[in-house]
Order: sequence, then structure tokens, then C-alpha cells
Amino acid sequence: MKSIVSFNIPTQDFTLSRAITFYFICQKSRHSLYLYKNNKTCRIDRMTELITFLLTADDERILIVIEGDQAEAILKQLITTVFSKRLPRQMDHTDAKICSSIKK
Repeated sequence: MKSIVSFNIPTQDFTLSRAITFYFICQKSRHSLYLYKNNKTCRIDRMTELITFLLTADDERILIVIEGDQAEAILKQLITTVFSKRLPRQMDHTDAKICSSIKK
């Protein structure tokens, strides 16, 4: 059963190395992943699109949307792998909470 989860992350947390790690996790997961900011959506298909999207971000936060059978597991993997240095004190689960969860 497919589900959709989303969470916000501060734009400043997407360093180049984190963006590359994020991209490879997204590609490996075989889920549909989207970034949303400035009323624009980017489906993560190519690394160049991801980097361009992040470099042109004017908003303070980016919404990440994950769709697939294991969407919540991918969400947890992204948070713990890509943004793990922020988790203990600066980013609690209210900052990266699941904004929506829809089962299809």
C-alpha cells in the first residue's frame, strides 16, 4: 500500500555533501521524491536538477514529499543519514515531523 509523507527542512541544511547523499538515497529507494519551494515543485530524477533547485531556493525551508510503499522508512532514513548532525539538539521531531500521511 502506497503512502505519502512530507516534512520541512531548513534550506541552509542542504550543503553540497548532504544534497549528494540525499540524491543517492532517493535514487536507491525507488520512491517518488519531490521538493517544493517558492510555489515550484522538483521531482528528484537528476542530480543537476536537485542542485539547481537547492541553489535557487529563496525560502527558508523546503518541503520534501515522499511517495511509495515504504515512505515513512525513507523519511526516517533521510533524517538520520542526511541530517543526523542536527538531530540531537537542534532538530527534534517537531522540526521534521510528518506533515501528512495518506494511504492509497
